[in-house]
Amino acid sequence: MKPVQALPYATDAQRLALIDGKKWSAAEVQRAALVKADTLTNYLSKNRLRLASVSDGPGRPRQFCTVDVYQLALMNRLVELTRRPEWAARTVEIMLFEDVIHRAHHEIIGSDADDALFRTMSAASKINGDLVNLDEHSKAKGTLEAACVAFCTSLSKCPPMYTHRDIENPFVVYFAPEYISAKPPIYEFTLRLGTPPYNPDRYDQDMRIAPVAGLYVNLTWLFTMVDRDLEQLLIERSRRPDTDTTRTSA
Repeated sequence: MKPVQALPYATDAQRLALIDGKKWSAAEVQRAALVKADTLTNYLSKNRLRLASVSDGPGRPRQFCTVDVYQLALMNRLVELTRRPEWAARTVEIMLFEDVIHRAHHEIIGSDADDALFRTMSAASKINGDLVNLDEHSKAKGTLEAACVAFCTSLSKCPPMYTHRDIENPFVVYFAPEYISAKPPIYEFTLRLGTPPYNPDRYDQDMRIAPVAGLYVNLTWLFTMVDRDLEQLLIERSRRPDTDTTRTSA
């Protein structure tokens, strides 16, 4: 097999294409997302983080898709900053699945449902973090499962912040402090494209920045760093005998 060659740092779009559609072992996810093994287990079991991939069943090693690695890296970063894993889990789920939740609610209440009712249910999903509960509805479950397959097969099916790689004009997510500390928690955030309102020399470092209250996370920088780690993992795979680095659909 021809070895995978490292790409220059400037070719982030090519790197994204290289890792798109691939599957990753738990050990590889831990390296790229900077998550310890026991922490990964807690995120999936205790905190019930819903990823795009699904388990193959007891006794079989799970294969994660690329967007899963982004989700775990983001959750891990939020937990490091807030020490609130339940809030972080529901927040990153909403970030990826918000449009899916909207479609699923339409499936539940019907395409002719009153717009006000639809908006109320959609807002409730953010407050209650009820992505898991959608699995109880057969129509909504199908919508959710189809979206998961699409997300794993192609990152282009994910929301745009997952594929945007312009470091100079990044996607930044803002979390208001009153939402993070609310009881019960509120899973609200604001996405913006462009350098956030703090010291531009630190925009690639993200996180707790004065004087603006709240929490900023530079998604473009975070996901780009994950891309580079995943690329390195592919390089290492290609140097091992009997290793397939071809695209694998969910």
